Amino acid sequence: MRVVRLLLRLSASLGVLTATAQVRIAWPLSNAVFQRDAAGKATVRLIVCEAGNTPLRAVQVRFAPLGLDGERPGDAAPNRPVTETWETAAITAGIGTPRVVCQVEAVPGGLYAVQVRANDSLSREVVMGVGEIFAITGQSNAAGAVNCGELPTRYPHFVRFFNAKTACAEHDPGGRAFADGSNACGGPTKEFRFYWGALGDLFAEQLGVPVVFYQTAYGGSQVDD
Repeated sequence: MRVVRLLLRLSASLGVLTATAQVRIAWPLSNAVFQRDAAGKATVRLIVCEAGNTPLRAVQVRFAPLGLDGERPGDAAPNRPVTETWETAAITAGIGTPRVVCQVEAVPGGLYAVQVRANDSLSREVVMGVGEIFAITGQSNAAGAVNCGELPTRYPHFVRFFNAKTACAEHDPGGRAFADGSNACGGPTKEFRFYWGALGDLFAEQLGVPVVFYQTAYGGSQVDD
């Protein structure tokens, strides 16, 4: 009898685990940041999928604030209570199908561990934020070509840097040869962070929101590029 009870409990536990894994946040990916508006808020859009092909007709979302160290409690979101309440998301597309697009409006600036629940299933947490996004444009100075050393961030959860320039391409504005035969888009500075990490720290400390820098600068580029 004890063996039967143990098997029943194990079966029930496995059933709960299976149900928990059914729903997931397909988009955005972890560490995404939504640009906040003049009021310091943003509409956060999500794509939610049901692995069991069960129709989705209602989705709830929970935003758990995170601090500068990437952990709870959410001292980085002073305008939002630390209590982790569930909010009903508005489904904007796909209602009644296993894949829906939904959104929550007026999410205050901050970094969050986000979960969704639907059809008695709970997703895994995805870290995302509402903050400031900067595109770095210009020439060699903006690209950090002086190579004077990096100033890394102290808050890797809040300050992020992206650089897609991993190889020279024909359409790159810096992809022209100089008189000495060198190429403006080459060299070790293509993935160089320069001083953006330290600058991002100041923004994170003063604003309490995540900051993203996207590097697009090329040495030797011209105004018409």
